[in-house]
Amino acid sequence: MRRVTDEALNSWAETPAGKLFLAYEAEHIKRQLPQSALPAQQLWLSAFRNDIPLKDAVLCAKPDQTPVHRPAVITHEYELPFYDNEFPLVISSHMHEFTEEPHRYLRELARVVEPEGQLIISGYNLFNIFGIGLRHQLYGRAGSPVYPIHYLAIRRLKDWLRLLGFELEGGSYFYYLPLTRSPAILHKLRWMEAAGSRWWPRASAGFTLTARKRLPGMTPLSERARLRLWTPVPQPALARVTEAGLTESHEYR
Repeated sequence: MRRVTDEALNSWAETPAGKLFLAYEAEHIKRQLPQSALPAQQLWLSAFRNDIPLKDAVLCAKPDQTPVHRPAVITHEYELPFYDNEFPLVISSHMHEFTEEPHRYLRELARVVEPEGQLIISGYNLFNIFGIGLRHQLYGRAGSPVYPIHYLAIRRLKDWLRLLGFELEGGSYFYYLPLTRSPAILHKLRWMEAAGSRWWPRASAGFTLTARKRLPGMTPLSERARLRLWTPVPQPALARVTEAGLTESHEYR
């Protein structure tokens, strides 16, 4: 299994395109945050060593990934040191793409999200020019985007979330600029972000998904609804032979 080093991820995050990509991603995530959730009750997991836009949220990092901007909980992505159903909001940034067992990681996220809690996941959208370059490794220079360990289409990720008991509530697409190292070119092509979100939204470089953890309801049925669900029971009958030799049957009433 090919592994991606922390240095490779951070070298891409420090480029002008990487900084702009992560800035757009943080902006779209903040738009989807619920108003009622407190910062101290939010969990943020990111594959990049960057400063998150939430000041008081609980930040987790992998053992080989040391955050530089603020303290964090160093833990394994499959064994989060939290109770079941502890967080009303969990944010995962590219972690499912750079872990060896993404389904196991998503199950761990489902464990720590409380019932009716929210899960926000961001990642690469590989069905575009940006993603084609990632998939075929056309950008081999230092500081180029890193191809994820696992290629997960958005449709497949949605299916996995539904199997884990989540109900999809929405999402967004972002970043339609080309891969370039020149800040001047990025500044001149800022108009492509507004044009892309309007004319070709699914051809973006990144995406976010918002899902809510649902549990099956336990509402008791009313007496009338319960009777409708029951099958009628056959009634007992009496038989007798008449003078004509015929048999008559009479049901008990």
